Amino acid sequence: MNPLGISDLMEWFRPLGRRPATDDRELMSRMLFLATGLSVLPLRRFGAVPPFGVTLDSHGENLHIYFPLEQDPDARWRELIDATTNHLERRIASEDVGVLAIAAELESDDRQGGLGIHLETRTSSLFVIYPYKGTRENRRLGECSKANGLFVAPLLAAKKQ
Repeated sequence: MNPLGISDLMEWFRPLGRRPATDDRELMSRMLFLATGLSVLPLRRFGAVPPFGVTLDSHGENLHIYFPLEQDPDARWRELIDATTNHLERRIASEDVGVLAIAAELESDDRQGGLGIHLETRTSSLFVIYPYKGTRENRRLGECSKANGLFVAPLLAAKKQ
Protein backbone atom coordinates (compact mmCIF):
# COMPACT_ATOMS: atom_id res chain seq x y z
CA MET A 1 0.00 0.00 0.00
CA ASN A 2 1.35 3.40 -0.96
CA PRO A 3 -1.28 6.01 -0.01
CA LEU A 4 1.08 8.97 -0.40
CA GLY A 5 2.43 8.03 -3.86
CA ILE A 6 6.00 8.05 -2.54
CA SER A 7 7.41 5.76 -5.23
CA ASP A 8 6.30 8.26 -7.88
CA LEU A 9 8.03 11.06 -5.97
CA MET A 10 11.23 9.05 -5.70
CA GLU A 11 11.40 8.83 -9.49
CA TRP A 12 10.83 12.57 -9.78
CA PHE A 13 13.72 13.36 -7.39
CA ARG A 14 16.17 10.77 -8.76
CA PRO A 15 17.83 13.18 -11.27
CA LEU A 16 19.27 15.17 -8.34
CA GLY A 17 21.66 12.32 -7.65
CA ARG A 18 23.24 12.37 -11.09
CA ARG A 19 25.90 14.87 -9.99
CA PRO A 20 27.76 13.88 -6.82
CA ALA A 21 27.67 16.34 -3.95
CA THR A 22 31.08 17.84 -3.24
CA ASP A 23 30.77 18.76 0.46
CA ASP A 24 28.48 18.75 3.50
CA ARG A 25 27.00 22.12 2.58
CA GLU A 26 25.85 20.78 -0.78
CA LEU A 27 24.53 17.60 0.87
CA MET A 28 22.59 19.71 3.37
CA SER A 29 21.20 21.95 0.62
CA ARG A 30 20.15 18.98 -1.50
CA MET A 31 18.47 17.33 1.47
CA LEU A 32 16.60 20.47 2.49
CA PHE A 33 15.23 20.71 -1.05
CA LEU A 34 14.19 17.04 -1.01
CA ALA A 35 12.63 17.02 2.45
CA THR A 36 10.71 20.22 1.77
CA GLY A 37 9.46 18.92 -1.57
CA LEU A 38 8.44 15.59 -0.06
CA SER A 39 6.52 17.42 2.67
CA VAL A 40 4.31 19.24 0.20
CA LEU A 41 2.43 16.12 -0.98
CA PRO A 42 0.99 15.10 2.42
CA LEU A 43 0.46 18.77 3.29
CA ARG A 44 -1.72 19.23 0.19
CA ARG A 45 -3.42 15.86 0.56
CA PHE A 46 -4.08 15.80 4.32
CA GLY A 47 -3.44 19.36 5.49
CA ALA A 48 -0.67 17.97 7.72
CA VAL A 49 2.79 16.40 7.48
CA PRO A 50 3.17 13.14 9.38
CA PRO A 51 6.74 12.35 10.49
CA PHE A 52 9.04 10.79 7.90
CA GLY A 53 12.74 10.32 7.24
CA VAL A 54 14.96 10.71 4.18
CA THR A 55 18.58 9.73 3.54
CA LEU A 56 21.13 10.23 0.79
CA ASP A 57 24.54 8.57 0.63
CA SER A 58 27.80 10.50 1.05
CA HIS A 59 27.74 11.47 -2.65
CA GLY A 60 24.21 12.87 -2.43
CA GLU A 61 22.82 9.90 -4.34
CA ASN A 62 20.74 6.82 -3.51
CA LEU A 63 17.62 8.45 -2.14
CA HIS A 64 15.80 6.47 0.57
CA ILE A 65 12.47 7.65 2.00
CA TYR A 66 10.73 6.15 5.01
CA PHE A 67 7.10 7.04 5.79
CA PRO A 68 6.14 5.03 8.87
CA LEU A 69 2.50 6.04 8.43
CA GLU A 70 2.36 3.63 5.49
CA GLN A 71 3.15 0.70 7.82
CA ASP A 72 0.95 1.87 10.70
CA PRO A 73 -1.85 4.27 9.66
CA ASP A 74 -3.22 4.37 13.23
CA ALA A 75 0.07 5.29 14.92
CA ARG A 76 0.29 8.41 17.04
CA TRP A 77 2.71 11.24 16.27
CA ARG A 78 5.29 10.17 18.90
CA GLU A 79 5.17 6.56 17.65
CA LEU A 80 5.83 7.80 14.11
CA ILE A 81 8.79 9.89 15.29
CA ASP A 82 10.20 6.91 17.20
CA ALA A 83 9.70 4.58 14.22
CA THR A 84 11.43 7.09 11.93
CA THR A 85 14.36 7.58 14.31
CA ASN A 86 14.77 3.83 14.82
CA HIS A 87 14.66 3.19 11.07
CA LEU A 88 17.29 5.86 10.42
CA GLU A 89 19.55 4.51 13.16
CA ARG A 90 19.40 1.02 11.57
CA ARG A 91 20.12 2.54 8.17
CA ILE A 92 23.10 4.50 9.47
CA ALA A 93 24.51 1.31 11.01
CA SER A 94 24.28 -0.68 7.78
CA GLU A 95 24.47 1.78 4.87
CA ASP A 96 26.53 4.71 3.59
CA VAL A 97 24.45 7.65 4.83
CA GLY A 98 25.91 11.08 4.10
CA VAL A 99 22.92 13.21 5.06
CA LEU A 100 19.57 12.60 6.68
CA ALA A 101 16.40 14.52 7.38
CA ILE A 102 13.45 14.01 9.67
CA ALA A 103 10.43 16.08 8.76
CA ALA A 104 7.24 16.46 10.77
CA GLU A 105 4.43 18.79 11.56
CA LEU A 106 5.02 20.84 14.71
CA GLU A 107 2.69 22.92 16.81
CA SER A 108 3.61 25.69 19.23
CA ASP A 109 1.96 26.44 22.57
CA ASP A 110 -0.19 29.06 20.88
CA ARG A 111 -1.47 26.40 18.41
CA GLN A 112 0.53 27.85 15.51
CA GLY A 113 1.47 24.98 13.17
CA GLY A 114 4.40 24.50 10.90
CA LEU A 115 6.79 22.03 9.30
CA GLY A 116 10.00 21.19 11.15
CA ILE A 117 12.94 19.65 9.29
CA HIS A 118 15.91 18.23 11.20
CA LEU A 119 18.97 17.87 8.90
CA GLU A 120 22.27 16.15 9.67
CA THR A 121 25.57 15.27 8.08
CA ARG A 122 28.48 13.71 9.95
CA THR A 123 29.91 17.15 10.72
CA SER A 124 26.93 19.49 10.99
CA SER A 125 23.27 19.70 11.87
CA LEU A 126 20.46 22.14 11.30
CA PHE A 127 16.84 22.48 12.36
CA VAL A 128 14.55 24.67 10.25
CA ILE A 129 10.89 25.56 10.55
CA TYR A 130 8.44 26.57 7.85
CA PRO A 131 5.32 28.13 9.42
CA TYR A 132 2.03 27.15 7.82
CA LYS A 133 0.04 29.77 5.98
CA GLY A 134 -3.63 29.51 5.11
CA THR A 135 -6.37 27.34 6.54
CA ARG A 136 -6.04 23.60 7.22
CA GLU A 137 -7.88 22.86 3.97
CA ASN A 138 -5.57 25.15 1.98
CA ARG A 139 -2.23 25.12 3.80
CA ARG A 140 1.08 26.09 2.26
CA LEU A 141 4.56 26.65 3.61
CA GLY A 142 5.75 30.09 4.70
CA GLU A 143 9.33 31.37 4.77
CA CYS A 144 11.96 29.04 6.20
CA SER A 145 13.76 30.08 9.37
CA LYS A 146 16.55 28.44 11.35
CA ALA A 147 15.53 27.20 14.79
CA ASN A 148 17.67 26.86 17.89
CA GLY A 149 18.61 23.34 18.93
CA LEU A 150 17.64 20.13 17.20
CA PHE A 151 14.42 18.20 16.78
CA VAL A 152 15.94 14.88 17.89
CA ALA A 153 19.30 13.92 19.36
CA PRO A 154 22.06 13.66 16.73
CA LEU A 155 21.93 10.36 14.84
CA LEU A 156 24.50 10.57 12.09
CA ALA A 157 27.15 12.50 14.00
CA ALA A 158 26.89 9.92 16.79
CA LYS A 159 27.97 7.11 14.43
CA LYS A 160 31.47 5.88 15.19
CA GLN A 161 33.74 6.33 12.19
